[in-house]
Formats: sequence, C-alpha cells, structure tokens
Amino acid sequence: MNLQTALVHESTKVNRSLDRELPGLDRIQSVAGKGDWAAFQVLLLGDEDYTLTVGDSPAFSPKGSLANVRLQVKYNGRKAFPTSLHVVGFIDDDDGTLKSDILLKNETVHVGKGEIQPVWVEIEIPTDADAGVYQGEVQILSHSMFEDEKVVGGLKFELDVKNVTMPAPGEYSFHLDLWQHLSNIARKHEVYLWSDEHFAVIEEYVKSLAALGQKAVTVIASEIPWSGQGCTLTKDYPPDLFEYSMIRVEKDRSGLFHYDYSVMERYIKLCFQYGIDREIEVFGLTNIWVIPEEGFGAVAHDYPDAIRIRYLDRSDGCYKYMKSGVEIKEYIRALEQYFIQKGWIDRVLIVADEPADVSLYRQRLDLLKELAPSFRFKTAINHVEFIDAFKDEVQDFVPALQCAVKSGSCLKS
Repeated sequence: MNLQTALVHESTKVNRSLDRELPGLDRIQSVAGKGDWAAFQVLLLGDEDYTLTVGDSPAFSPKGSLANVRLQVKYNGRKAFPTSLHVVGFIDDDDGTLKSDILLKNETVHVGKGEIQPVWVEIEIPTDADAGVYQGEVQILSHSMFEDEKVVGGLKFELDVKNVTMPAPGEYSFHLDLWQHLSNIARKHEVYLWSDEHFAVIEEYVKSLAALGQKAVTVIASEIPWSGQGCTLTKDYPPDLFEYSMIRVEKDRSGLFHYDYSVMERYIKLCFQYGIDREIEVFGLTNIWVIPEEGFGAVAHDYPDAIRIRYLDRSDGCYKYMKSGVEIKEYIRALEQYFIQKGWIDRVLIVADEPADVSLYRQRLDLLKELAPSFRFKTAINHVEFIDAFKDEVQDFVPALQCAVKSGSCLKS
C-alpha cells in the first residue's frame, strides 16, 4: 500500500466529501506553557483500504487481510510528556458534506481507499516541566496479518515550552459558557432521565467542561423551552432534541402546588464541586420558542409567554400542564425564593434565547421583574436593536457574530 502522511495544525478541518489531495507538512512546531497543552493532527491517505490503530491492542479486520497502520509518539532525548492520540470522526455538515469534527474513543477504525483520515495528537505539559525545546516524532508502523510490524515513516514535531505557568482552567479569565443539554445526554447513553445512572454519566461531562474552564451552569426550568428546535419539521429522520425541566411539580388534593428542586440542586452542586460556579443560567422562563403549526404553542393563554409547566395532580394521579397565568406566576415567584434561600440569587441569570420582537420581549421582561425583582437577565441576540433597547436592564448580552459586526455597540457592550 502507498500511504501518504502529513502534519497540520489543530484547527484544520478535513472535508472528506471534497478533499482528495493531502495538504500539510512533514514537520510542525508548537508553543505552550507549563500546565498547558498543545495539539496537532496527522493526516493519512492510502491507495487501498486499511485499518488504523492508535493504541497497542491487536487489530484484525472483518474485511479481511488488510494492512494495519499504527501510530505512536516517541520523544528524542528528553523526558516524554503524557500524549494521547484520537482518531478524528466525521459528521454531516449543514452543506451536506462530511467534515472532520469528533474525537473518537475507538482505538481502531476502518479507513477507505482515497479517504483522508485525521488523527488528533494532544500533548499535556506538567506544571513542573522544564522550559525548553522538546523534539519528537509520530512514527508510522505497518503490518498485515501475522507479519512483523515495521516502521514505514515518521513525522517530526517540535514543542517549545515557555517558562510561564498557565493558571488552572477554573481561573481562566475567558468566560466559557457552553450550554449543557442534559436530556440529550440521557438519550445518547440510554439511561432514565435524572436517574442515578444519568447523573453518573453527567458527572463525566461536567469534569470535561471543568477541564476546559467552563463558568456557567445550565438549568432548564420548564418543559421543552426550544420546542425541540423544530426537530418535528424534519420528516424523514427527525432527531429528538427536546429538553425537559429539572423541576418536578405536584398539586395536592387541596389544590396547592409543591415544587421539588432536588434534581436541579443536585446538578448545580455537582457543577460547583468541579469549580463551575460563576453563573447559574436559567432557561425556560422567557422567550419560549413556539411552532404553532406543529402544536407547540402556549398552554396558558392569559400569560404573555409559552411557558409549559407540567405537574402531577394527586387528586386523580394524572399529569397535567398549568393552564393559567396565575399558576405560572406563582411558580416563578417560588423559584426566585428558592434561589434566595440557597444563597445563589446573585449568580442567577434568566436567559432569553434570540428574542425577535422588542415590544413583546419588553412585556415579558417587565412582568418577570415585577414577579421576581431579584432576578437578573441574560439575552442571546441576533437582532442588534436589542442592545440599545435593553442595555440598562439586561446584565449580559450574547450577540451572534453577524450581529456583532453590524454595530460597534455590540462590541462595546
């Protein structure tokens, strides 16, 4: 097999649907500090099908006696750093092409003839590392079936470790705020929503977010605030994108509502445990997305937003939805008091995702301020006029990029 290889920087994206020639270098240089990390990618292109391995396990192919290509990292002369290799997977992009995106956990994959295959190489630099230039090589090894493995190529890299120590991710000044979609995590891992098994999986995601320097906790406080992001409009292969509330509600036989915040509190405390504690972002209390033609409209028609609060009615054992503005208002007041009693109210931001109507958002915001005066607000916007209209009332704007470039006011805010 004729195998071409090259090195590219970590930000390079491969378009498997279009790219046919191998770009890149046979040597690459990176710069990092102590307590930092560096990454680059290896690209491979073969003129035959083959298996690719980034670990030490034996790897036979169900497709027959294909060549097996294995990658390993060697350092020259100096102490080796912890280094991980991941095969990069591809996803269907919005333009219908396959683009490299996912770091796979698979140690071995099948690669087709003429397909460019990236491998992610990540180097972790300890805080006690010596400053200086480190040199290494990604070795390319190959064999078939029971043959002896042989080194068939190598790609040189150089890492310049500066005499500066990076802070821990939780201390980064950059405000990383990745929204967490926990219902999708439950579906992906096939566990019951909010079960102990679900939280065991969630913890691994929280650890990963903390390692990136995440600052905000995502709380969903009503049912399907994005109405599944229009997933029901995709008729052939509709994805399930519904997000469910973390607050359980019951109505007793006397007609009083009781609110169970235990799931939400468990998640918030889990995030706090790993240092994700700057903000608690609450979704589902304003600017609920509606798709009336698909049935996703308002439930309480005397409230100016489509907030959907599901509850168990103990009088008949049936689940129902709050259908009056009075009930929803009491729900919001109770949530404010919960955050006050927990001592978290100063970290709470009520988030609106892409409101499009200034006057309607004004109505909704004024009502929330009246119901829960301790709440503060954060708004993701794709309409630049919202900056000037709400700059004195919204504590944090998150403008879409196209909005930011349209007006200097976005950037100043």
